[in-house]
Amino acid sequence: MEQGVDKMEFRRRRLRYSTRCLFAITTLMAMGTYFWLILPTIIAQSFMASVEREYFGTADYLFVDSNDRFLEGMAQKYDRFEVFTRTEQVVTNQAGKKTCLITLKITYGTWNLSSSIRMHIVVTRTGLEKPIPVKEVISGQSIANRSQNGLQP
Repeated sequence: MEQGVDKMEFRRRRLRYSTRCLFAITTLMAMGTYFWLILPTIIAQSFMASVEREYFGTADYLFVDSNDRFLEGMAQKYDRFEVFTRTEQVVTNQAGKKTCLITLKITYGTWNLSSSIRMHIVVTRTGLEKPIPVKEVISGQSIANRSQNGLQP
C-alpha cells in the first residue's frame, strides 16, 4: 500500500505549478497575441508613416516580395508624385489570421499632365502583399488642351 500512496503523491505534485512557470506561460501568450493580432496593424501604421514622410524606400522594404516594390522608382521617375493612404478595414478570417487593408491613391506625371491610380494593399503578419489595382489609370488633360476644348483650366 505504501507504493500506492507514493504514486498518489507523485500525481498531486505533477499538477502543481510554480509562479515562475505561470510567468513564463503568460509571457509566451502575450508574445503570441502580439505576433498573431497586433503585428499587421503596426506594419500598416509604419507603411503609412513612411509614405506620409515621403520615405518611399523605407515603405518599399515592407513588401514581402521584392518584385512588388514600386514607390521609390516611381518617385524618382516622375516630377509629380503624390501618394495618399487610408486604412480601410481590419479583417480576421476563419483561421484567426488578422489582416489590414490599405488604400493608396497615387497621382504621378508632370505638373501639367498627370495620371492617377487607386490600389489596395493587404497587410499580413509577414508584411505587405502584392498591390491590387482597383481603379485603372485615369489620364488628365494638360492646361493647353483644356483651353482648346473650351474647358476652364
